Amino acid sequence: MSVPTFDVILVFLVLAFILISLYRELMGAAFTFFIAIMVLGIFKILTPSEILAGFANEQIAVIIMLLLLGDTIRQTSVIEAIFEKAFPRSMKYKGFLARMMIWWVDSLHF
Repeated sequence: MSVPTFDVILVFLVLAFILISLYRELMGAAFTFFIAIMVLGIFKILTPSEILAGFANEQIAVIIMLLLLGDTIRQTSVIEAIFEKAFPRSMKYKGFLARMMIWWVDSLHF
């Protein structure tokens, strides 16, 4: 019986990380897979050409970047801070709608 190499052990650890992260929703799916690919790339299990081969289609890279951006925005309070700055006194639903309509009408200057 042969002893598993470091590469085999690392691949199993990365797979376990992916499964646990997706099951427990520790991070978004895009960020989980991004970390897994980066770890495999850092330890030279995947070559840079193999990593980039998955991004041969430009649209795939754009979709993955948008997923990462969405996960980042969702996990931080960036959107809440933007809305608080844009609509400072509208903490209630009707106040928000009124300020949003005023802002929208005001932006329609032709």
